[in-house]
Amino acid sequence: MSNPRPYGVPGEQGTPWPQYGQDGANGAMPAPGTYPGAGYGGPAIIPTMKLPSRAPGTIMIVVGVLMMLIVAPIVFAAIAISGINTELPEDANTTQISNGGIVEVGQNGQYTILFSEGEASACTMTNTDGDVYDMHTFAGVNNYYTATDLPAGTYRIDCEGLPSGAEIVGMDVSAGDITKSSTNGLIWSTVVGVSGTIIMIVGIVLVVKTNGRRREIQQQAMMSAIG
Repeated sequence: MSNPRPYGVPGEQGTPWPQYGQDGANGAMPAPGTYPGAGYGGPAIIPTMKLPSRAPGTIMIVVGVLMMLIVAPIVFAAIAISGINTELPEDANTTQISNGGIVEVGQNGQYTILFSEGEASACTMTNTDGDVYDMHTFAGVNNYYTATDLPAGTYRIDCEGLPSGAEIVGMDVSAGDITKSSTNGLIWSTVVGVSGTIIMIVGIVLVVKTNGRRREIQQQAMMSAIG
């Protein structure tokens, strides 16, 4: 009885598929970079391409956000605070008094009072002749009162709702003179904030366009490698 040959012995007929280490029936090793029995040359190598940078657009977005959220409020506060000290008339007199205290009104006929603690429901100024002049809140704030068209002279200030010893800061200027700096600060901070918004939008547009260009270059490189 003859011994059967082992199944799949190299070189035997009846084994139509190539054996391990062979390329077809001739026993040759496959060439580097190819697969046995096929002409596929392995994965295509995509050439390295220089892609457009997203940095300019990203920097513009960051700068725009900083201008809106940080720089604009700082500009407003800086101009408002410095303006209180620099934009008041040179002859303005600032006096610290208590509720019921005496102040002097100059020829400009204006007087403004501020108090940091508490609120008053009403404030009046009474001259030496007994004439009473009502003071009015400015912008609806109950610790900020002003009066205009006052005859020059000596006045007593009385504020309802404040203790008699409450400290009051008086200035012989109008409320408009004090708030002029705040208005300027608001204008400039708005300019800075709007500029920041524009810069941020331009940055977003640049980033979107750059991303599109990067995808286009990558697709072109892939098609070139496949071709």
